[in-house]
Amino acid sequence: GQMASEAMNFVAENFQTFLSDDKLKKRMLTELKPVILADLLAMRNLMLWSPATGRYLNAVDREKQLFFFVLAYVSQEKDRFEDLKMLISSLKVPLLVSKKIINVHMLGAGLKKPAEEVSGLISDLLEPFDNLEENCNLSQLCKDKKKKLRNEEDHKFMVDACRMRYGTIPHTTHCSDVNLKLEPWSKLNSSRSQFCPGPFQQQTAVCSKDLKSVTVFVCKLTDLYNKQSELDNNATKQDKEGKKGEKDKDSSDDAKKNDDDNDEKDEKKDEKDEKKDEKDEKKDEKDEKKDEKDEAKDDSKNDDKKEDEEKDEAGEWIVCGVSVEDSSGEKSLGKTSGKGVKSRKHDLGAKEYITEISGHYHQDKIAALDSRGKKKELVAQELFTMTTVEDLSFKTNLDVRLGPVRDGKTKVGTFYRLPRQITRLEKDSPDRYWWLQGFGMEMLGLESDPPESRPTRFYPIWGMQTAHKYYPAKYEDFEFVAGVKKHQQFSVKGIQECCSLLNTQDLDFLERTPVHEVVDIGDSDDEDQCAEENGDDSDNENDDHRRSSSYRMDNEDSVMIVDSDSDGEDNRDEGRESSESGRAKNQHQQEEFQQGMMMGHSLFGAMATSGGPQPPSAAADNNGDNGGAEIEPIEIPSSSDEEEGGEGEDNEEETGSQKKRKSKLQNGSAGKKTKS
Repeated sequence: GQMASEAMNFVAENFQTFLSDDKLKKRMLTELKPVILADLLAMRNLMLWSPATGRYLNAVDREKQLFFFVLAYVSQEKDRFEDLKMLISSLKVPLLVSKKIINVHMLGAGLKKPAEEVSGLISDLLEPFDNLEENCNLSQLCKDKKKKLRNEEDHKFMVDACRMRYGTIPHTTHCSDVNLKLEPWSKLNSSRSQFCPGPFQQQTAVCSKDLKSVTVFVCKLTDLYNKQSELDNNATKQDKEGKKGEKDKDSSDDAKKNDDDNDEKDEKKDEKDEKKDEKDEKKDEKDEKKDEKDEAKDDSKNDDKKEDEEKDEAGEWIVCGVSVEDSSGEKSLGKTSGKGVKSRKHDLGAKEYITEISGHYHQDKIAALDSRGKKKELVAQELFTMTTVEDLSFKTNLDVRLGPVRDGKTKVGTFYRLPRQITRLEKDSPDRYWWLQGFGMEMLGLESDPPESRPTRFYPIWGMQTAHKYYPAKYEDFEFVAGVKKHQQFSVKGIQECCSLLNTQDLDFLERTPVHEVVDIGDSDDEDQCAEENGDDSDNENDDHRRSSSYRMDNEDSVMIVDSDSDGEDNRDEGRESSESGRAKNQHQQEEFQQGMMMGHSLFGAMATSGGPQPPSAAADNNGDNGGAEIEPIEIPSSSDEEEGGEGEDNEEETGSQKKRKSKLQNGSAGKKTKS
């Protein structure tokens, strides 16, 4: 029931927790039934991760651990050796065989069984993949084996063995979904956008290993573009300080000479000074009182400085630089030092990684999203450009929020997340199969333009592990096959390869079949005749459905229909003679269907005949009345004589129905009654 399936999903998604705990692992090895364990191993959401980093294991490492767990389970009891085939069939056998992880002699030594006995038990599972090459398309392997396999169970085993588990194939993408943070009552024409790098100058800082820290740099917009004025101001300040130093030295030398001459005079005045000391003590008391007043003045000056700092904060700020660090070193982008630059470093734990980024903006801009009129639409468009982001904050897999640099000065306006094309295809996967891998910086405009007119924007670069293989649009290192979606085709070598999705075209072609499938009508007609001789009713029903659906004019880009029959005229004559008896019985059904048709309906560029296309029900009845006679879906007369001969008989039977229909359609309506 539902409760049992939820329990199985919980165990599968947390299987690493059961393996890491010795008590739970021992109970699974001793208490689990073979059938339940086989069902558990066959689940695609059976997740294993590294205890050190918390990241999901790739396909090869995961299957390797599961295989050794199966060996430990079978070796617990002698009776479980008979269930070895069932348990191994639940694993990804192509990976185990191609990587030489599994073989008959190794199994015999581990289970203490003769190699011949083990080979007789599981040889049919290993033989299809003995000569498997790393570049071989596993989808093509399934299609080729389907013709040779005798039953559906063997074919199902091949398909399941060639489907990878969730969170196993590595990728990176430079694209992100940009979502606005809105209140529940907010209404906007567009609350979500998607960013992909354009044809501008790009710089990237990507970590090859696990991310350890992220540093965000912010500054005022005026300080970002006025670099030359800063250098000029610093030079003038240094000149003034040098001149003041020279004047101070000259004055100190003159003072020393005067002091030597006046030493003798000072001795005589010492006696007089003693008398004055008493008077000075009285003055000191007065000075203390003055000092108290001066402290009060200093406090007021500090308050003025705080006000000045607040005024400086009130300007327009912007993210000017970002740096990321891993065990190999630190990589940075943009402006990371200079006047007015503020920064904040966010350290990540051993099992912590970033899964979401928030863009911060001025409070007034965020408040404008809830306003009325066109103002909120203009603000939303500005936020989607990503060129006026004032600060960044991060959310980790542990639900911890890091940042921003300027606390309390801004509000969250946008969220950067994984593209929706990927999350839709991986909707059944457990969460947090993606993480922040680095950052990119895009400089808009032309290289010849001045820096002030070239705004920059920073965008995240995501790393992820998925169950499907996502290729760039112009990927040419793999041979695709027709009839299978692109993201479901991969090889053993391609599972370990990390592809990068860089632009919008890559996202649009994630699941499109790159090879067009050609269907020959002539071959299908021969198959229909063979099916009629064998008395296969189910195949005839499928053919009728295919013929009736040909009138719908569906535009399928990946399917081209080719008619290779050169003697089709004889077949049309036979079909026309056999369909005359069917028209007489189903004339009432055709009249009801034809009343809803428009007068100007065209079929492949030509006007429809008076008979019009038959509904699917009528076509099915005609086939049944004629004893399975074949009716071509599209009738193209070869000469004018055939048209005259065919229409002469049809007009005699349908004269009454045409008169009724013409009288109803004189006013241009589609069979609707008019008020008299």
